[in-house]
Formats: sequence, structure tokens, C-alpha cells
Amino acid sequence: MGNAPPTACIESEEDTDDNPFPGLEGHGTSKVGHDHVAGMQEVAGCTSRILLSVSLPFFEDFISTGSSSLVIVIFLQHGKSNLQWQELGQTRVTAGQESGKNLNPRRYALGKVPVIFHFESVQTLKFDVYTVAEEEGARFDAFKGSMICLLSDICRAPGRSLTRPILQQQILQPTMPPFAMLLTVSGEEQMHQNSFLRIKLKGEDFKHSSLAQGGGKAFFLRIFRTHGSHTVTESVLRRATVHTTEVVPLHKGHHPKDSSHVCWESFEMNMGVLCKGNVHRPIILQVLERQERVRPPRVMGEIHTTVNQLLKTRPPAALPISGPGPEKLLLQSAQLMSRPSFLDFVDGGCELSLLTAIDFTSSNGDATESDSLHYLGPDRSSPSLYAAAMTAITDVLTPYTNNRFPVYGFGAKPVGSGDYVRTSHGFACSGLVRELEVNGIDGILSSYEATLKRMTPAEPRRFAQVIAQASRLASEYHKSLEHKYFVLVVLTNGVSDDINQVVSEIIRASSLPLSVLFVGVGDADFGPLKAALNIQGSTCSGLGGNSSSTPARSVSRTARTIAARDMVQFVATRDLPLSPKGGLSSCDKEALAKILLQDLPRQVCSYFACHKIQPHPPRRMAVKEHRSSSLASSLSLSSGL
Repeated sequence: MGNAPPTACIESEEDTDDNPFPGLEGHGTSKVGHDHVAGMQEVAGCTSRILLSVSLPFFEDFISTGSSSLVIVIFLQHGKSNLQWQELGQTRVTAGQESGKNLNPRRYALGKVPVIFHFESVQTLKFDVYTVAEEEGARFDAFKGSMICLLSDICRAPGRSLTRPILQQQILQPTMPPFAMLLTVSGEEQMHQNSFLRIKLKGEDFKHSSLAQGGGKAFFLRIFRTHGSHTVTESVLRRATVHTTEVVPLHKGHHPKDSSHVCWESFEMNMGVLCKGNVHRPIILQVLERQERVRPPRVMGEIHTTVNQLLKTRPPAALPISGPGPEKLLLQSAQLMSRPSFLDFVDGGCELSLLTAIDFTSSNGDATESDSLHYLGPDRSSPSLYAAAMTAITDVLTPYTNNRFPVYGFGAKPVGSGDYVRTSHGFACSGLVRELEVNGIDGILSSYEATLKRMTPAEPRRFAQVIAQASRLASEYHKSLEHKYFVLVVLTNGVSDDINQVVSEIIRASSLPLSVLFVGVGDADFGPLKAALNIQGSTCSGLGGNSSSTPARSVSRTARTIAARDMVQFVATRDLPLSPKGGLSSCDKEALAKILLQDLPRQVCSYFACHKIQPHPPRRMAVKEHRSSSLASSLSLSSGL
């Protein structure tokens, strides 16, 4: 941490060329006339662009060192397995104007640095602090220390503001003079990125098109976002498809003088995907013409504009197309609609509650044998597939919970109970009937290991009961003033013998604040389970369709019933590249958590949208409480150095 930092500097929230939604470009269409990005309008709620601002609550501590300013270098680390730090930017703070012996009492806020928040990943931030001499253009004087935190800690903190001490490196540099200071990091979602632009367009004078004289002629629009420019007049713009409209045939008026026209249905685009929330960022509307047996479609022309220009235009208004013909687009309506994001609900106090259900059936094998899926290795030295999966999932969700987790088991009976005792399908792994919850991931793993000793594997496999138990807990918070959302993770080695009841329980739970996430452990055939849940693969499902306020609906093929919304997900460990020893590597665990959890924020928002529930006002911490807790944290951490 004491190395000299790179020289690149980002001191404001200027737009950069990076793609905040990686993997968006380069995909084909999922259905006729609709680009795959229509589905990404849903995913956009899972990925947010956060602007970080840094301030020093007690700047007078810095002045005593004799330097006039600080440089703070901000780094990001993706995942626990990635040891590389990516520099986000640098920012500088200098002393305020003095009035006699008293400093200007303002907080020394610095420039805002953008970072992309991924809910499904553990993202670590590091703030390296350097002093700078008074001379203009002077190099860094000395490295003073670092503050390290999780991005999720900032998003979860009251007011999205987190204060922690800058830790000195006295172990590495024992002669370094004392340097005690608190650093406050605040995060705000970029304006408009969670809003939706709804527009309706109509084509006019299309009868002059080169294909208009033939049969089977039709037209569609393609909307692009741009990269690397802040002006609409840029001659060459890097672009990526955001939305493709339906293909509409040419309509000719009944009167010969009527202009041939094309009417498209109104459509929505997420502002985060379209322009990173920047209403002044150039976008492109492209008009394409298609005729049967003619490939590829012909580009008739383009319109270079911005969201701001569209909103300022008074409908109906003509948007001239840049092509050679007289064709033009008629803007019939343009409206910017705001919807609460996942972080809005978190900022308002919404809490996640993780429930874990573990398969202990005999198909997993004897936990004492090395070929068992529950085998923990000699002296518990190697985590089982179950333990590794639970750790990966809990690491991501813990910052949004109260760190108390119910753990259930199914498919087992007490050791030595005999054949006359029925298999239990919803017992508490804590071993206590009235105390279902355990503390943190350590409590989950301890109760899991204890269950392996006191319960014996059995058959059949049924997990409808644990879904029903989760539904009962979630029903207590259904439409409650206290916003709480439950996440049930079912880890199983096969398909439930009561699959029809499982589907029925999921359908009943779809109107509750609950998501049911399945992890397939081992090499069993999970096809029937995925088919029953209507999941096509081990990646996000249910993301397609439009992004209107109507929640996505998931049709169960088994029960032939419609659920209220999409709230299930599935991933199999066998689809991940296992490590040579047969376990999950660090990269595998992060990949599992990403696939399983990347759609959870949208599922949370879909529940609240379904019931028209708005987030509570942002939580705020009192100034006195804020300072006391920061100082207490500083003293506590400093004593451990």
C-alpha cells in the first residue's frame, strides 16, 4: 500500500468510455423484431453507477502535520479471489482559507469518482492517502495510510455515507510519525440512471422508399447509445444497440393524397443503459427498411439527438432523417419516468433476510467418505461443495442483512432413530426448535457440520415444506411498513419427489416478499427441476419482455399456472469449472454467486412494484452519533495495529 500511486487523475464525474454494463454488445436478437437489450432494461436495476465523494470530517488533524494538501488515490478490487487493484481515480484536498487561527469550518469535499456497483459481487475499495508539499506541481511527499471498505458497506450505511479511520502502516514503517484522521466516503446513484424514457414514434412519407413499390415491405427502428463523445455532431461515434422496435408494415392512406405512414408501439428504454443517465449524451435513432427475401435490411437514415432534445421537443414534431429521401419520423410523445431502484429501498431501510435449506438425503453419500458431497476433509480442512456454495452466497448477502440466519435441513432423521421414524423435511440445523437463527457464516457452517453428526441421511427428498416455512415468515412482512425481503436458498443434490407441490408453493409465494433460489450440487439430472421452474439454463431467466411497470410473469409448465412475478433462479455447480480437487475454487464460488444473485435486486423491486410500495425516506445518522461512532471505531481499530 505504500508504493507510489499511478499518475492518472479523475477529479470529477465526467463520463468515461467504459461500458457500465459489460457483455451488452455483440449479442443477437432473441425474437423477431426485438433486440436482446429489451431484456437488459430489467437487468439495469441490478447494476448502478455510483458517484463516490470523499471528505475529511476533522481536517484539523491533518493541518498539524505541516503539509498543505492531501492526494487520495481510490482503488477497486472485484471479488475476493482477484488480488489486482484497479485505479478508479485520484482526488486532492487542500486546506481552506484561515480566519485568524481558525480554519474555515466547511467539510473538505472532493471531486466525485464514478464506480459501477454490482450487487452480486464483493467489491472492495481502498483509499490510499499521501501528503503533498506546498510547492505547485510537487510530487507526493509521503504515504500516510489507507482506508479499506466494501462498496456494499457504503450503499448500506445511513445516508450512503461511511466514516472510518485511515489506518497507519506502522508495522511496515515503524518510524513514520503519527497520522490520525477519519475519512468519510459518500455514494450517490447517478441522476436518471434508474429512470425510463418512454417514447412513441411514427414514420411519415415512407411511400417514396425504394422498396415501397414492392410487396412485403416493412420498417423498424434501432436505437443506439454512443461512446467517447459529448457532442451530437461527432462524425464517427462508437455505438451499441439498446433497443430494436417491432417490424411494422407500411400503411397507405385511403385517399391518394394521404402519406404512407408507419406507426410503432410506444416503448421504454432504461436511462442507465441508454445514456448512463446523462440526458446530454448523444443517442442515435436509425430507421431500417426490410422486404421479404431481401437481406440484410436497408438503412434508410439516422437521427442524431439526445434525451434532453427529445424531452424539450413539443409533440407532435418532425425529426428529419439524414437519408436522401423525404422520409421523416414524427415524435408523438416523450416522457421520462422515474422508478425506485434497489438501492433506494436499501437506503430507506429495506433489509434482506437469508434462509438456507440443505439437502441431507442419502444420495449425497456418507459424510465421512471422501466421495461424499458433504465430505469436509481430514480435520475439516476442505470445505464441501455445500459449504463452499453457502459461503459464496452469504458473503454477498451479509451486508444487507442483520447477520442472523435461519438454517433448515431436509431428507434426514436423527441418528439411531430406526425405520419407524419418518424422514424430516424441514428441521432446524441449529438443533433448537425455538431458536432457528444462527450468527453469520460461521454459525451457518457450524450448524451444518453439527447436523452431519446428529442426523443420518434418509429418503425421500422433499423441499416443499421449507418453501412453505419461508412463505410463512415472509407473509408476516407482506405489505408491512417495515420493509423486509426474504431470500430462500435451497441447496439440493436432485429433484424433489414432491415437485408438483414445490411448484404450487412457489406460485403461492410469488405474491410475497420472497425469492427462492436453487443450487444444484453434484452431477444429478436437474432437468425436471428446471423444467418445472420454467428455467431454460443456468443463467438469468425471466429477463426478457418489456420493462413496463407490470412485473414479469413466470409460467410453470408443471402446474400450468401463472405466478404473480418472477422470483426463482437456478444454478448447478457442475456447470462451473471445478478445481482439480473436485471442490469449488475461489473463482467458481464467485461465478456461482453472480449467476444466482445477479437478478435478485430486480426481483426485490418487482415485489414492491407489484404492490405499489414506495421506499421509505433515506435514513440519516445524527451528527453527534455519527462523530461518536467514528471516533469509537478509530480508537478500536488503532488499538489493534
